[in-house]
Amino acid sequence: MPPAPVLRAFRIFRNYDGQGGQYGNVSVESTSSDQGRLSVYGALRSSDHALTVLVINKTTQPIATALSLANFAASTASVFSFSGADLARILPAGGVAVISNQIDYDFPAYSATLFVIPDGAPLSATSTVLSTSTISPTAGETITFTANIVPASNAAMPTGTVDFVNDQTVLGTVPLKSGEASLQTAALSPGPHIITASYSGDANNAASISNILNINVSSFGDYALALSSSSLQISSGGSATLTVTVTPQDGFAAPVAFACTGLPAGAACNFSPSSVTPQANSAVLTSMSVSVPATLSGLQFLLPQVPASDSLLWLWLVAAILCLASAKKHAGLVGVKLRSFRLLIVAAGCFCLFGCAFGGSNSNAQLSTEKRTAYIVTVTAGGTNVPTHSQQFTLTVSN
Repeated sequence: MPPAPVLRAFRIFRNYDGQGGQYGNVSVESTSSDQGRLSVYGALRSSDHALTVLVINKTTQPIATALSLANFAASTASVFSFSGADLARILPAGGVAVISNQIDYDFPAYSATLFVIPDGAPLSATSTVLSTSTISPTAGETITFTANIVPASNAAMPTGTVDFVNDQTVLGTVPLKSGEASLQTAALSPGPHIITASYSGDANNAASISNILNINVSSFGDYALALSSSSLQISSGGSATLTVTVTPQDGFAAPVAFACTGLPAGAACNFSPSSVTPQANSAVLTSMSVSVPATLSGLQFLLPQVPASDSLLWLWLVAAILCLASAKKHAGLVGVKLRSFRLLIVAAGCFCLFGCAFGGSNSNAQLSTEKRTAYIVTVTAGGTNVPTHSQQFTLTVSN
């Protein structure tokens, strides 16, 4: 490992001021009249266009000479030195004047002296032009702001960032790409806004502030949703329609689309048209058609509809059978005759109970096969950047 003084010497390239200051990254032509005794190395730092010049005195004696600059305008230079005076640190040596592009300096023996010379040339003027996709958007609408940075003639392409400002609040900071930056936002509240763009500037181009854009964001208003009926009855395999009405409020004029939920399995709803757009505060309509398949999933039960009079008769006959059974035990009736009598009574009861089901004349005893099932269906209206509303109706399906 190199000795500590050598390691510290390398800091003159990577951290000469203890705050991350670095030697330049773009080499420039540099030389002395005797590089073997007094070596000169120069580099331009692209981050701020400062010129860094390292002069190494390789002799045991101080050397007093002049450092001349060509093609670089400057007025002052900061100096940092590493020498035998303090091998533990790189010492700041203050500033020196640059007079007629020349620095007069005494270089200590066995020393490395770094000059950091800021670019004294004036920055090129720029102008920032701000434009927008709309000056009268609706609340919630996405707006695109674009800033173009125009440099002076023959100046370098501007780099850096642009702050997009709403009144005094920064909406966002966007890096420049080919001299342009864009910001999209949907965060502007209803009302007037003053929008500007502020360019940060760079090593070659001066900062600038854009023209003012006056943006007036209007409220999107609201609307009411209504159905023509709160109930709908459909037979299996059939369809029916409801009318859906959208009534705008506060100048609402945005597209509204529709959907429905809660239908039985296999059923469907369709809207014609599928979306509507109110105009001039006039209500608009769409027709909702609901269709139900011929067979719904689930069980169906066939339950006899027994009139009260026949039920009582049947109960009386059952009671009579029980009484006769008891009478056999105590009065000694013949078993064969009793069984015959029981069959007769049962047959009579069946005739009374199910007679009409087999074409009998009793119209009060019928089998009902009808099944009615109710569903709560929700109709929802909404869209992009508009409120969502819903209404419900009861759908009754019969087979």
